[in-house]
Amino acid sequence: MMDSILKKKIADSVLATGLVTHVILLAKGILLGKPSVDLIKKKNLEGYIDQSRTLLKTYGPKIRVPLDFAYVVDEERKEVMVCNLPIDQSLLDLGQKTMEFYASIIKEVKTLFFNGPAGIFEKKETGNRVPNPS
Repeated sequence: MMDSILKKKIADSVLATGLVTHVILLAKGILLGKPSVDLIKKKNLEGYIDQSRTLLKTYGPKIRVPLDFAYVVDEERKEVMVCNLPIDQSLLDLGQKTMEFYASIIKEVKTLFFNGPAGIFEKKETGNRVPNPS
């Protein structure tokens, strides 16, 4: 879907969220940590890593990825910057810095295409807390 949207210039950029983000980061060579990689394997998404490499070569700067992620330890939300990965926790949600970054981009666009949740919204610790757009 990303290829089609970017090729047809339906969108100027894509803000990656959810498991798509994990796949894209792996395609970029960023280590996430065993729990997140195991989830990619469990969901049979490994085949999309090579496709993501091709997308990154073609549309690199147009594909925006998170700056940070949230994870949960003892029912408490914690956050980690992408530059501090890998960690031995499952990455479950966008971090606050990413939400603010994405919100600033969203405020400027005329058309927004959204597909699926960014985090595990059923859990209070990872149900995204969207920053106030002020």
